[in-house]
Amino acid sequence: MAADIILSARLRAGLSQRELARRAGTSSSTLDRYERGMTEPTVATVERLVSAAGFALHTTLAEPDRHDELLAEQTRMLTPEERLATLRNWARFRDEAAPAG
Repeated sequence: MAADIILSARLRAGLSQRELARRAGTSSSTLDRYERGMTEPTVATVERLVSAAGFALHTTLAEPDRHDELLAEQTRMLTPEERLATLRNWARFRDEAAPAG
């Protein structure tokens, strides 16, 4: 998640890794490791990098969202035929909702 935040801030600011690293007082190689998820930065480091890109980082505490987990549980309970029928229904819905053109 930190990797996505840092990369998004840098790209939205139109900065190279070298420039963001310079502004934040870190090395380009360290920034590269953060963006690729190879090293997990502290929250303070993420905040410093986002700020150096010209943005503010706001965080809030929220209850975990179990939607995907519940959906996966429901899907596992379906038979293969029911799963296939669900996929066909979604494909038909997508095709009908797509703009003509």
